[in-house]
Amino acid sequence: MLPSPTLDSTHASASLRASTALVTASAPWHPAFVAEAGAIPRFEAIESPTSPESHEIRITPEAYQEALPSGYRTQAADSGAVWRIAGESREEALASWLSPIREAKPNLPADDPVVADFLALGTTTWLLESVANLMGHPSALDRLALEREVVAGAQSWLDGDCATAIGRLRAAFELLTQAREKFYPVDDYAIDVLLLDASLPASSLTPTLDARVPFTLLASGRALDALAETDPVAMSRLRDAISEDWVDVVGGPYDEIDEGCLPLESVLWQYRRGAEAYARHLDGRSIETWARRRFGLHPMVPQLARRHGMRYAWHVGFDQGRFPIPAETKRLWESPDGSTLETLFRPPLAADRPETFLTLSATLARSLKSDHVAALPFARWPSPVAPWFSDLRRSAAFSPVLARWVTLGRFFELSDRPWDLFRATLDDYHPAYFGDALRAASKSPLSGSARHARLRARLDGLATLHACTTAFVALAQGMSRPVLTPDELPAFDSTAPPLDSVETALEAGRFEEAETRLADSATEIANATAEHLATQPDNSGIPSDHAACPGYLVLNPLGWSRRAVAVLPDTPLDQQPVGPLRAAQFTEDGVVGVVDLPAFGFVWIPRQTTAETAAPRPPGVHVSGQRLSNEWIEAEFDERTGGLRSIRRPGEPTARLAQQLVATGFDDEGTVMSASSIDIDYAGPALAQIVSRGQIHRPASPDRPIARFRQTARVWSGRPILELFIEFEEIDPALAIEAKPKGATPALVCRWAWADTSATVQRSWLFNLEPTRAIDADTPEGILIDSRQQHSALLFGGLYRHRRHGGRMLDTWLVAGHESARRFELGVVLDLEQPARALGDWLAPPVVVPLDHPPPPGRESGWFFKLDHRAVAVTRVAFAPFTADGRGWGLTFHLIETAGQAARCRLRLFRDPLGARLVDFQGDLIMDVPVQGDAVQVDLTPRELACVEVTLGLY
Repeated sequence: MLPSPTLDSTHASASLRASTALVTASAPWHPAFVAEAGAIPRFEAIESPTSPESHEIRITPEAYQEALPSGYRTQAADSGAVWRIAGESREEALASWLSPIREAKPNLPADDPVVADFLALGTTTWLLESVANLMGHPSALDRLALEREVVAGAQSWLDGDCATAIGRLRAAFELLTQAREKFYPVDDYAIDVLLLDASLPASSLTPTLDARVPFTLLASGRALDALAETDPVAMSRLRDAISEDWVDVVGGPYDEIDEGCLPLESVLWQYRRGAEAYARHLDGRSIETWARRRFGLHPMVPQLARRHGMRYAWHVGFDQGRFPIPAETKRLWESPDGSTLETLFRPPLAADRPETFLTLSATLARSLKSDHVAALPFARWPSPVAPWFSDLRRSAAFSPVLARWVTLGRFFELSDRPWDLFRATLDDYHPAYFGDALRAASKSPLSGSARHARLRARLDGLATLHACTTAFVALAQGMSRPVLTPDELPAFDSTAPPLDSVETALEAGRFEEAETRLADSATEIANATAEHLATQPDNSGIPSDHAACPGYLVLNPLGWSRRAVAVLPDTPLDQQPVGPLRAAQFTEDGVVGVVDLPAFGFVWIPRQTTAETAAPRPPGVHVSGQRLSNEWIEAEFDERTGGLRSIRRPGEPTARLAQQLVATGFDDEGTVMSASSIDIDYAGPALAQIVSRGQIHRPASPDRPIARFRQTARVWSGRPILELFIEFEEIDPALAIEAKPKGATPALVCRWAWADTSATVQRSWLFNLEPTRAIDADTPEGILIDSRQQHSALLFGGLYRHRRHGGRMLDTWLVAGHESARRFELGVVLDLEQPARALGDWLAPPVVVPLDHPPPPGRESGWFFKLDHRAVAVTRVAFAPFTADGRGWGLTFHLIETAGQAARCRLRLFRDPLGARLVDFQGDLIMDVPVQGDAVQVDLTPRELACVEVTLGLY
């Protein structure tokens, strides 16, 4: 007697209920019982059983005994029926129930795979009858024919004829399949998804591979690297199974990192490195289905996956993240640029949990009734696996009774392509990265992404200079085709030495190593770039009469012109502005200049200037009391709190923004920010800087501070950004002790406020601006606040955790959990519609190369590339040793449209290109693009991310 699919027990755990139900459903189908009884078990609802007879054996799951009708057990005892209780363990139940039979037949096999097949038949039969009842077809199964086959098979097994027993079992499973086809005559699908992690021990895949039932391996590139190292035999078997089409590998990035916290080029590196790992271990194959175990869902996934050769996706996350689940099984998941992936939206059932067994029949029946394509995905680790799932996989070797077992890739190929689109916004997704970091007791749950963003910005800038220098050398020397073996051929669009080791260390989270390697590489690359720029066209060298005029070559690796801050080493303290040098000032870092730089260009600044030779410049910055300003922005400190009372454009009557430091999550009392001093550090001509000091405390406990702070605000002459530096010390230890992954987590935050509650708030992420109403408006880039034609942007520099309060406040989290960083950098810009550009300007300093001579005439300033569209950003420039199908060499450019509108742009280069192509991120041709003189013309759809390959020379 078994419970109906809707019956529950309030006195037992879900696991116990499921385990005892499974024992009741399957153990009586042991062939010894069936042969002894000459009949197959009959299932009855435990809440409404038939009257017991003297010749019957009644079996009841232990967890459901209270569901029996009152007095039923007494009735069974009076009738002479045998009563048995099914416990949690099938092995223990069988050992107890088989004892009388084993006494009569001591040669009864103990461990026989055929016995497991009979038990799987029992599990499958009960599930099928439950589904048939729920579908309105209670008599779909021909029990007489089934009994004939099962009893004959059990008797053959008892006689030692296993071959005949297996044949009879196969016929029995076929009868079950025919019963299912009466109420669902088309295929439905079961998808077994096996999760692979780099930390799993060797031989983890062996049992699953031995079964030869179709399954899908969800593995990152790193996990495959680990499998190839620890279990090369399993890797070899895996490749063979893929060739035989009963195993599929799905994945995407190399590592399942916190994708929402990373810059665009870091995300692309993960996909690029992942594609290399899959190809390396899978005989050159690329994966076709995007899927992740850790949360990695966001609106840009279809475009990123499509550009890396994938066609399908599984829209699911296995951790605490929030994501939408459409009612349909399959839809076309669309990115903002229009790219689509054929996507499965059905969350998986846990194949390692016994309790899934209780709801399995109801879940399958619901899918059969309502889904256009019925599918049951299961997710599990290699071990342990719930017994019911092992039974279903054994059944699949005989017949597709409940579903046809297929890989995820085959599911997409066998089912019809959907037509309905699924478009999601960034607000529809909320990852659990911060909670994961708290649970892992990370030392940098908040600051790690900020450090990553700054290192990535510097790395991408140096990569651009390195690509230019390599191209200069190739043009000057005449590049011949390198002699390389197939194993030595570089991956398409790969980062060249020495920056490849920097990039690998950075993306693996080894920040100290990355910083050291980056500093070493920066000097080498900058000097090489300066050497080629400061050489005569005929390579004759620098004239000797120029040696007495030293200076600086300042390089801008970004794709937009800007006014940048550059440290000028060994320059006189009275350095005067001249040419592109707008202002200079001595600071604690040395003499710092504000320099006007062309996009992807360079300028020359002489080292020694005097007031007589320098052109007069109007004052660039102003300081008065607690107020500092330049022509772009003005900020005023609050003398009571030490926060910023107002941030506005000079001359505006009302403040746009205000700022304070707050401690949240401790109690409902709130906290107070109190200033002890506000001092002027610098008052021009290049830099204005004011510092406030004080403490954060509870209103009733001013003598017990939660933290002490030092807050620095600065503006530079002519630069549109207000820089804010926040430092903490003497932080209350309760901040880490009381940290919770869920609920109110104590934190030190920077609270922003604006006056207009109706202002539109937009979130910038991966260079896209999107309106947001989310409470947790997480982004590592920035927030844009639009109010009455005023654009006020908060720049976060990689600090990704932000929470809104009401309609006009936002908290940027700085310290929480075990956060070890104590210094944080934020920024504000006004009336710039693309905050991502201001963020790049702020994060990526220009490269300064001291020279003991000026450049040749005509090379005091110049550019490497020019892009004529403000809404298109260049995020990467790389040297490509093989272009035009291996016939040439050149450069690759990553472009992204940022305004949400179709764009036609012209990319000009320092040399006339020989050809250009639009390719995906694996180097496969999408289309040729026209070349006009020194320019390449590229058309982009809204929000499109593109890779343009430009050929500069032929082999």
